[in-house]
This record gives sequence, C-alpha cells and structure tokens, in this order.
Amino acid sequence: MLIEPTHNKKSFFKYYTPESGKLTLEHTTRKWSTPLLFNDPFDNQFDLNLEEPNEALAEKMVALFHENLTADEPIYAGQFGAITLIVMLLHQAHRNNPDFEYSESDQAELKEAMLQGMQSTYAKVPKTNEEVRALMTDVSVFCLSET
Repeated sequence: MLIEPTHNKKSFFKYYTPESGKLTLEHTTRKWSTPLLFNDPFDNQFDLNLEEPNEALAEKMVALFHENLTADEPIYAGQFGAITLIVMLLHQAHRNNPDFEYSESDQAELKEAMLQGMQSTYAKVPKTNEEVRALMTDVSVFCLSET
C-alpha cells in the first residue's frame, strides 16, 4: 500500500561530512541521530514549562472556558479530552439559552475545580519531563533538509 505524503515536496536532502558520505555509500547505510546529540540546542527542547497555578490564572482559564461554551464555533471531538462530551452538552445548552448566567457559587466552584486541576497537572510536570528525557535516549531521528 502506498502512503500518501503529507507535504508537497518532490525531494529532500541528507547532508553528510565527506567521511560520513563515503561510509554511507560504501556500506549502503543511513545515519539516524539521537536528539541528545543534535548540535542545535533548540532542536532538543521538550520540557514542559507551565505557569504556577494561582487564583488569577484560574480566573483567566474559567473565562476562556466560558468563551468556548458561548462561542458560535462548534466544539469538535476530543477538543477537551475526557470532558469533551460534557462541554458539547453545555455548549448546546448555552446556544439554546443565551440569557443563562452562572450563579456566584457556580462560578466559585468552577474556579476552584479549575485551580485544583491546574495544580494536579503542575505537580506532574517534573515527572513528565523526566519520562520524556528517558524516552529521548532511545529515539533516533532521520534528519533531512528541504534545501
């Protein structure tokens, strides 16, 4: 089965030193590089860096969440992960009842839930970064250029 390309390029190029090029031709092999050995430090930045959760950030996220619920654009499958179906139902409820407003206690509960979720995610970031670094030691990349 032929795989359709996800680009419109007709060719790519692989750059080698003269020595590496000669070895590649002699042994008909290709060089795969580990990201840990890339010469550009920006090619290997993968740490998640999240702002530490706080009240103001939680309020901002609740406001963004509310914007999504009241937007004219539809919610697409998977947009909000595990809670997408709930968000879709809330989005539809808002479209059917445009004058609906949350009570102050509803807003406070939503902000507290948002803050707790953010704190839980933030606490997992160091372990996630560590796991990604460990995975990167076992990964090889075939580097090509368009030019």
